[in-house]
Amino acid sequence: MSLKQYKQKRQFNKTPEPAGEIENAEPANSVRPLFFVVQQHDATRLHFDLRIEWAGTLKSWAITKSPSLNPTDQRLAVFVEDHPLDYGSFEGVIPKGNYGAGTVMIWDYGTVVERSSQTREQSEINFQKGLEKGAITFVVHGHRLNGEFALIQLKDSAKNWLLIKKRDQFVSYKADSLDFTRSIVSNRTMQEIAEQSLERKDFWLPGSGSTKTLREIHLTPDPPQSAQQRVVQQDAPSIQGVPSKKGTDTSIGFMRPKKSIHPITGKGWKYFLQWPGFRVHAKVDARTTIKSKIGKNYAPFCPEIVELLQAQGRDAVFDGTLVGISESGDLSKDSLRAPVQAQNVLLIISDVLRIDGKSQADRPLQERYEVLNSLRFPPDGPILVDPHFDQVPTLSQLAGRHSRLRHIKLPKPVYLAKDWRSSYLRGIQSSWRSFEIVPVEDQTVRITHPDRVYWPNQGYTKRDLADYYQQVSKQMLPFLENRPLSLNRHPDGIHGEGFFQKNMIGYHPPYVHTHRIQSRSTGKSIDYILCQNAPTLQYLANLGCIEIHGWLSKIPNIDHPDYLVIDLDPNGQPFQLVKTIAQCVHEVLDELNCPNFVKTSGSTGVHVCVPLNRTASTHSYDQALEFAQLVCERVHRIHPSTTSVERSPSKRRGKLYLDALQNRRSQTLALPYCVRPREHAPVSTPLAWEELPEVQAPEQFHMRNIPARVLEHSNIWELFFKTEADLGRLIPLLRSSER
Repeated sequence: MSLKQYKQKRQFNKTPEPAGEIENAEPANSVRPLFFVVQQHDATRLHFDLRIEWAGTLKSWAITKSPSLNPTDQRLAVFVEDHPLDYGSFEGVIPKGNYGAGTVMIWDYGTVVERSSQTREQSEINFQKGLEKGAITFVVHGHRLNGEFALIQLKDSAKNWLLIKKRDQFVSYKADSLDFTRSIVSNRTMQEIAEQSLERKDFWLPGSGSTKTLREIHLTPDPPQSAQQRVVQQDAPSIQGVPSKKGTDTSIGFMRPKKSIHPITGKGWKYFLQWPGFRVHAKVDARTTIKSKIGKNYAPFCPEIVELLQAQGRDAVFDGTLVGISESGDLSKDSLRAPVQAQNVLLIISDVLRIDGKSQADRPLQERYEVLNSLRFPPDGPILVDPHFDQVPTLSQLAGRHSRLRHIKLPKPVYLAKDWRSSYLRGIQSSWRSFEIVPVEDQTVRITHPDRVYWPNQGYTKRDLADYYQQVSKQMLPFLENRPLSLNRHPDGIHGEGFFQKNMIGYHPPYVHTHRIQSRSTGKSIDYILCQNAPTLQYLANLGCIEIHGWLSKIPNIDHPDYLVIDLDPNGQPFQLVKTIAQCVHEVLDELNCPNFVKTSGSTGVHVCVPLNRTASTHSYDQALEFAQLVCERVHRIHPSTTSVERSPSKRRGKLYLDALQNRRSQTLALPYCVRPREHAPVSTPLAWEELPEVQAPEQFHMRNIPARVLEHSNIWELFFKTEADLGRLIPLLRSSER
């Protein structure tokens, strides 16, 4: 993109703005994410400049007011000339007599991705298409702005656009929810920037002989990382602060977690409480300081903490949180506001950035914790090494780690998941995640029109459906959690018109979570609903969702199924044949020493399920499909006259269909314990293999008798979550048997 117009408007010997002489364009396959910046600009009138990187420049819109998280606010955004990339780090004063004269402050920054894209290259292509069409939709991950926004061009002018917040979990209807007055990088107000720039002569003034600029604030890429640590799409770029005086460590900056809408699970994560207090860096040397993110030094108020830090005899920089504890046990920041009472302050040390003069930031968190655990503090004193857990901790577990936490109270705890392998990097990083857990016992879901009849012949109502899902939620939720869902909704009952719904855009209650996935067939993004708790299950019932279908994989390992399925479709054949073929599948898998489980489909068939990827994401959908096809072909060879593996229904000739094609990305399956929209409200029911011969028909398991069954057989698929098949071993065995 050309910077010709930008350069024509400026005299670079009279303004500190970057001239854009440096080549900023990066290859399309660059791993660095695109960035955005919002600059507050007090020129002829106060406004905000939104700048989005693509094609080597910053596309820029001047916005009349600060961006809003309220989707009902529509901000006029005037499309202006392209700016050079290093303009994104400019903060200072443009002198009078120059174009755009006035003070500029960096109000927010972070990464940006086009809504339907997953890579930098895709984003740049789709941004350009959107620019040409007059509609750009993008997702930002910043410090103040997060979530999805749209820029919509007005028909009457090529320059006039509207900036609109899209409805998602980051929406806020609170007035002035983004009323920030300080720079996100230097923590200065507009007035302080103007005064300090004049005092330091950080911009050109006629007759001053100074041409110094504020170039010390600049964009830099993240430090080199391993393949496991590199985050391609969503980590915020580092914006380094003005270098501090020699001997201080304020330039290290704080690593911050990326907000997650669901609890993080998987191997290699450790779990912490996000303490409600002030993040600080404790620099320990001859003059110990404990400074917050805005530079306030708490050391004078915490003499006992300072003494204990110095008693370690280590030259060090620690990252931690100062926590105030009230007399009633509440943890809050209020106890840290003046006058600070030292006896009510606890320092939670969560990281070490330097020890004995050596940087620790590049070492894995696990190794940094080994350093922290070597420190010795009094067990009941004012310093605690942040306790970590293999699972999300309860408050009672945290209270057991320190006497001062015995009666802690947290009305809405926030948790952190940290990658045990991660380095310490400045800014928002995906290797640290913050999330909340909505207490199931605190949620009440109102069922509207509870007497609406869903099964007319049986008289079952919407209330009956909601009651059923409430009764089986404990057994059902393990099959639902973190799994993208497709909903089969029947708001007028099973004889009314039903429809499948995947995309769950719009407002949802706070306990309802969604996850965005790009469709490989259409290129569009879909917001799938996740069922993480019992209230969400009730919410689905209230939507008239009778049947719940789910992917074979979970987030975040969406491309790695955690089980595969062989679907036995009777195709009009009697259920007795279905049982015979299911038993044959069972025997084939048992011969291979492959774990396998059976359930009714809730319709007319049977599903044989094989668990995968319990300990690591080693199996792909392609492997799952190949294995299922090989098993189906072997069973077909054993029963050639009654089964078919033909994909086309016309070629099956009425034979039972051995379906392996369910094992593809984005294919969904009726989940265990879900109700089907059929007469008698049958349920897809997990069985023990020894039960199958006694089953007369799938519909003998239904909404009325399953609650009693789960009380008696609550652990019937217990091993399903503890075993996994090794397809790397099994596929070659099946291939060799075909020769």
